[in-house]
Amino acid sequence: MQAAHQHPLPALGLIPLGSGNDFAGTVKLTDDVYSLISLLNTNQPKLTDIGKVVCRNKEDHPVVHYFINV
Repeated sequence: MQAAHQHPLPALGLIPLGSGNDFAGTVKLTDDVYSLISLLNTNQPKLTDIGKVVCRNKEDHPVVHYFINV
């Protein structure tokens, strides 16, 4: 397995809206929009785990899905 730092990592900006926001609560995001914009502008990302599922479709071709969950 190659070291993670050899490949650029994608970034995800999250502005929590609505009532369900389990992920936003887990990573302790504020609900203040101006604070979130300021946080995005600092460009200091935090790492989080992701999951990867590989399955096959009806034509037996591989299909890859990534997910974040709490």
